[in-house]
Amino acid sequence: MHNQVESFHKDGQEIDLQLAKPLTKVVPAGTVITDSDNRSFVYLFDEGEQYTYVHFKQETWEALKEVLKNKVTLKVMIDDEKVELTNVEEELMMLLDNIYGNSNYGESFVKEVEEAFDFYFQQ
Repeated sequence: MHNQVESFHKDGQEIDLQLAKPLTKVVPAGTVITDSDNRSFVYLFDEGEQYTYVHFKQETWEALKEVLKNKVTLKVMIDDEKVELTNVEEELMMLLDNIYGNSNYGESFVKEVEEAFDFYFQQ
């Protein structure tokens, strides 16, 4: 199943994500991938036999930037319980390192990522 982050709210060191559709019977898989065709980062949730893909479109990358800048945690409601998305910082850093200057992701996606996460690449 595909889902997406519609909005988010920062409260201290935590960001609560609001999704287009509610999540049920899934657990955070601790994996972040990209969907460069749709210009998004994607967090995977394990459903047992398959995954649910939660897309962070460009308008919600600010939440991901907060993870890197301020070490905040991302949380989402699953079956009426607030659950942390695990391993986001490590996975995102690995992806950003792979995306930088790599035209395999598509030149426009690479440019958008490099501009949005310029603070990371300048470290």
